[in-house]
Amino acid sequence: MEHTVKQGDSVMSVAFHYGHYWETIWNHPNNSELKALRKNPNILYPGDTLFIPEKRQKQVDAPVDALHQFKVKSVPAKLKVRFLKRGEPRANLPYALEIDGERSEGNTDGAGWIIKTIKPDAKQAKVDFGGGEVFEMKLGHLDPIDTLSGLQARLANLGIWEGAVDGQMTDEFRAALKAYQKKRGLAESGDGDAPTQQKVEEEYGS
Repeated sequence: MEHTVKQGDSVMSVAFHYGHYWETIWNHPNNSELKALRKNPNILYPGDTLFIPEKRQKQVDAPVDALHQFKVKSVPAKLKVRFLKRGEPRANLPYALEIDGERSEGNTDGAGWIIKTIKPDAKQAKVDFGGGEVFEMKLGHLDPIDTLSGLQARLANLGIWEGAVDGQMTDEFRAALKAYQKKRGLAESGDGDAPTQQKVEEEYGS
């Protein structure tokens, strides 16, 4: 069967829904073209199509009239987000983290990272540093780098673009791209060309 990707889907969340390991779907030959196009199983685009194979049955020999225990292996995902201020890591900073309503507390590490095991189908995250400083995230909503919305989202998260993440090439976004390109020593095309995409992806980490 086939699954049409919706906003917020990832290979992990789709696999979790259908009862598969994510590698089973991502590495299936029927998904080879999509894998080559997207490269990252966590970054899909609405309208992409994933082939979902049938689940295989596993037979186990066991004696009768005995109690048997079977363990199902879970495949958790990870939230990995880094916080900077003026380019410097926000290290060892206390925070409260809420994932789909479940709350936990901790400190950022020495490089400003929060790394947390989450459910594969988690949708919302909120990081509260106190004093009214709250960051909200929609998990799985990052579009591919070769889309305008994906480029806008990454530049917004890097603090470079303050406009809408709507996939529209406005004069304001073109000016922001030119400023970014100039600062990074790139050709000031004002377009989301391949060198610009590569640089943004390198700085963003995905």
